[in-house]
Amino acid sequence: MSGGANSYEIKVAVNGSASYRESIHAGQREISRFERLLTEKEREALRTTIRGQDLLTLPSQDFTKDPLLPDQAYYRVTVSLGGKENSFRCGMPLPDASMSDCQQRLERLWMTLNNILAVEIQ
Repeated sequence: MSGGANSYEIKVAVNGSASYRESIHAGQREISRFERLLTEKEREALRTTIRGQDLLTLPSQDFTKDPLLPDQAYYRVTVSLGGKENSFRCGMPLPDASMSDCQQRLERLWMTLNNILAVEIQ
């Protein structure tokens, strides 16, 4: 995620190791960092979410149709699974506004990662 809010960097390797880094001020001050191995059940939950939300083919949010407000944060995400990779961007949902398809699918990924890593990606 970019912008003035928190930024999150999460990497899950083929061997099941997961690293997490949360920072503020455009990534300049680290709040939290850890690395650990995921269980097979956790890896399968993540694979199921990526496939179920079709994140390997999800296009970026169309910012010409849903323009970002000044200083609105956005998520920049890259997912890879089974030799396929996709990068996309979604604006951070605004309070009391309907969410785009991109934001809805990404929210499901955040819920899965929050559950697996016991963190709170917002």
